[in-house]
Amino acid sequence: MMSQHGFLEPYESSRPRAYVAMSLFAVNILMHLIAVVSVFMQIDLLYKVMEETTQVTREQVLANDAREALVHYLVFASYIVTAIGFLIWVYRAYKNLRPLGANPDTTPGWAVGYFFIPILNLFRPFQIFQEMWRESDPETVVASGIRPMHAFIEDSSKSLLVIFWWGLWLLLNIMGWIAFSWNRNAQILNDYILASWINMASDLLTMIAAIACIIIIMKITNRQDEKIKRLAALAVPPENLPAPQST
Repeated sequence: MMSQHGFLEPYESSRPRAYVAMSLFAVNILMHLIAVVSVFMQIDLLYKVMEETTQVTREQVLANDAREALVHYLVFASYIVTAIGFLIWVYRAYKNLRPLGANPDTTPGWAVGYFFIPILNLFRPFQIFQEMWRESDPETVVASGIRPMHAFIEDSSKSLLVIFWWGLWLLLNIMGWIAFSWNRNAQILNDYILASWINMASDLLTMIAAIACIIIIMKITNRQDEKIKRLAALAVPPENLPAPQST
């Protein structure tokens, strides 16, 4: 496929980057699991303070705060590293759309950049992932050519998995804002306890969203590799063709 610059863009499998991104997501899931345990311990401590059934020492409170601060740091660091690995994969996977016969809506750079632009980052990355899912579909390649069924499958090729993942991502942002606001304005122990429960629910949903993202990365990578194989097979001339007759 010739690009607008006039040269043939090579296909490069995003699989190595996918493996890195999925491994980082796995580590991120582990960090959030640790965060869930830490928050549960904090909630238990807060209930003890509120009910006054068990003597809670200042050392216990300071140890809890130190543990929570360390866990938050580890989760944040894991988030940053995972985001970098994920966006590196997004860049490569989106760049592969043109060699796969598609006409991308934007550039690979903007496919990554939209994640950082306020308002646009609420819907443009979702649209880009649906585009990657659709344009990577190997079933659009048949013996007669490339994407002959595109108009027919345009609507049916949208991924429910991508919808589920992006819906969770938006919900997590809302929950994070609620937990932050509640914790900042907390005045009584019940407020801190409720904020902690919200944080725990957010950590659990983050783990589910990370698993969904791992599956999406794996599936898009597999679809792209399979589609390029089918396109390559179309480019190979059939064997045992009859020799052209001379006139």
